This record gives sequence, structure tokens and C-alpha cells, in this order.
Amino acid sequence: MPTSIERRNYSLLDSELCMFGSNLTSTMTRDLSDLANFGITALAVTNLHSLVDSFEVFPTDDSLIGDVMIATQDKNAKLEIVKEIIRTMAVRVAMKWGENSGQYRKLGIAGLNNFSEDKMLVTARSVHHTMTGFLSDLTPFGLTSGLLSDFADAIDAYEDARNEQNDEMNLRDTKKVERINEGNTLYAKIAMYCDVGKRIYANTNSAKYNDYVIYGAGGGGGALTAPTNFAYNFVSNDFSWDTVTNATSYQIEASDNGTDWAEIYADAATIFNYIPSSGVSKHYRVRARNSAGFGDFATELLFTYYDSLSAPSNLTIGLSGAGFPQNIDVGWDAVAGATRYKVYRSIVNVSAAPGTYSYLELAATNSYSEVSVENKRFYYYIIAVNDYLESAASAAIYIDVPVNPT
Repeated sequence: MPTSIERRNYSLLDSELCMFGSNLTSTMTRDLSDLANFGITALAVTNLHSLVDSFEVFPTDDSLIGDVMIATQDKNAKLEIVKEIIRTMAVRVAMKWGENSGQYRKLGIAGLNNFSEDKMLVTARSVHHTMTGFLSDLTPFGLTSGLLSDFADAIDAYEDARNEQNDEMNLRDTKKVERINEGNTLYAKIAMYCDVGKRIYANTNSAKYNDYVIYGAGGGGGALTAPTNFAYNFVSNDFSWDTVTNATSYQIEASDNGTDWAEIYADAATIFNYIPSSGVSKHYRVRARNSAGFGDFATELLFTYYDSLSAPSNLTIGLSGAGFPQNIDVGWDAVAGATRYKVYRSIVNVSAAPGTYSYLELAATNSYSEVSVENKRFYYYIIAVNDYLESAASAAIYIDVPVNPT
């Protein structure tokens, strides 16, 4: 990934640098007889034109981000297929031996939705191996060699998709550095030829002199203020900020620690679509620029981005309080990125399956309590939420409330 060492050495937009370089080749061709006194030949102009052409077609970061997004979507889709197959395998084990059996425990899938991608891959391979051993026992429950083969293919497809996503992310990081370095190389070559041209025509031809002034092409100068209302929209995945007077373009930088910064955006628009790494806290800052240079940075943003929320897991339930009615206490593990939890409940007769669930409240913590009703079964499930995301529902949990003995 680019570090603070890989920085653009020019304040022009890349498109402006390409346009100026293309115009400069025409200017130099016109002035070759004067430039020849400094060893600048037609071949040098041709080589500069080649540098401009190469930089013009270099993949932009938007294009590379798009490839990463496509690979991520494909990986996520294949991950969901693997998860669903694991769940169907678990159902067969539960039908044969029950969820509290050693066979079910052997699958190792408790808290499946919270698994890291590495753990998910290892677990999937383990479940496939285990289910292969259970084949004869679970044939009456629909398990076949064909299903196991499809399962293995789904796991391989998921692993391939993960590798493809990683390759696209690495390629983006590599190309970002290459683009910065190639732009700096082109700018250095242009600046050298412009210095020669200005030296030749400084006292003889003001019109030709101006053709070699780089920062006339990048727009007017003028004082720049720090951008205001710098914000990130977690729904549309956009950075945005207010237009700065005298600005011709803007730069956004990102940092893991607030010290080492890398450029992630350089363009004229005041909105930038960007998807950060999920679950990673980062600092972001933006500043304006024009032909005179950069303005001050806006106030930094520091946030953690989540592309999804895991379903709450490890639900517990119990009764508390002396006498009747007692309190029902439900708890669950906190979900990374969640700020609140939706609580749903179904009350039925003891031993009955759950009926229609009703929404109860938006809990601020990972616990919920309410007063019980005797001789009833209480079912609960939980959904994690924040201002932008909502998880899948947790597994349901229940408790039977006894009859008041008095």
C-alpha cells in the first residue's frame, strides 16, 4: 500500500498534466531549432510523447476499486453458498443425533456467522471431512456423495474467490504506487524541458515563454481555505465536502495511525465514492489545491467502517428474582460495529413451537429483561443494528416459566 513516501510531486490533476504534456510536445516541435542548442532533439520530443501516452492509459484508481468491488461481491456470494450448505449439513446431523450430541459438536460451527474468513474456510473443509465420515449414517436423511462433491466444489470456489479478491486488492495497491511514480517521472521530464524553454525565451519572446509555464495550465492561484463539512456517508459510501473558492482540485489522504498518510483521491469533484477496509479504524483528511499549491486540511475524520454486521450469538436466558412473577433475563455477545439491538419475542404455551414474533424494543446494550408470565414459554431472537446496517437474526432461544406454586 502507498505510504507517505509515495507522493505526487505536482499540484496539477493527472488529466491536466497529460494535457499540458501533449501540448508541450507540439510546442517543442515548433521550437526544435532553438532547443537543439541544449541537446534536445526530435527523438526527445517523441520519447516525451510516449510518456504522456503511457500515463494517459494507466488504469485509474476508480477502475481498480471497481475490480476490487466486483471480486468482493463474488467472494461474498460464494461465502454465503458455503454457509448455507454447512447449515443444511448441520440440520441432517441434528435430525439424526440432536443438537446436543457429540456428532453435532464435532462440526465446530457454534457462532458460525462470527467466524473470520480464514476460520470459515478451515471449518468448511473440516465439516466436509466430518460429513464424509457420516455418509452412511445420514443417507436416510438425504446426504449423498453428490451433495458432498458439490460441497467440496463450493469450498474450492470460495477459496478461489478469496484469492482473486486478494489479488485485486494487491494489484490496486501496486498500481497506485506505480501511477504516482509514473506521474512524477512525467512531471520531472516536463519540468526540465519547461525550464529550458523559459530560459531560452525569458528575454526574447513572452508568448513562447508562457507556453513553457506549467502552472498556467492548472487554473488560477489564489488563497485556499480548508474544506468544510467533510463527511462520509455510510449508505452511499461517499466522502463529500463543500467547494473551496479558488480550488481546482482536491486531495484525500488516509492513515492507519494518524501519522503516515497515503493519497487515496486526487480530482476536481467534491464527492468521492470509496469503500474502506471493513472493521478497520482509519484517519481521513482532505485539502484543496490550485496552481499555487495546497490549502490547509479539513478536520480529520476517524471512523471504523463495517460492510456488514454479524448476527448476535451465544444467547443466554434465565430467571431472576425471588417469588413470582420473576424476571426473564436475556443476554448475548456484543457485535462489533453494532450500536443497538432489536429484541423480538414470541409467547406460547409450554412445550409449543414459537408463534408470531413481536418487536419489543431497541436495546442500547447486549441484554434485555422483562417480567415473566407463569406457565408460558418465551422465545427470543435478536438483531444487531447501527445507523446504517442491520444484521441477520440470531438463533432463537427460549425458556419455560413454571407455574406459581403458591
